[in-house]
Amino acid sequence: MTCLRWELGRTPPLEQIKDAVRRGFERRLGIHLVPGGLTEEETELFRTKLPQYHSEEWIDDVEPNGQTSGTLQGTFKCEGGLTRITL
Repeated sequence: MTCLRWELGRTPPLEQIKDAVRRGFERRLGIHLVPGGLTEEETELFRTKLPQYHSEEWIDDVEPNGQTSGTLQGTFKCEGGLTRITL
């Protein structure tokens, strides 16, 4: 696990990070991504799932299903959302 500041010695602007991620996906997957909003179906699914992701049960549930031997986990919650890493 690392962060951009450690690797680059600086934290790039968010738009530069987004552009690099987009270009990486396009190059690796051989596709062209087009900016756009959510479809009506995606918006409805988001509204349906949002209460689950706001629940204390979901936020506090950091135990993965199944085998936990040799597993490392980390969770970070900030204003932008929740990041959960399992190794």
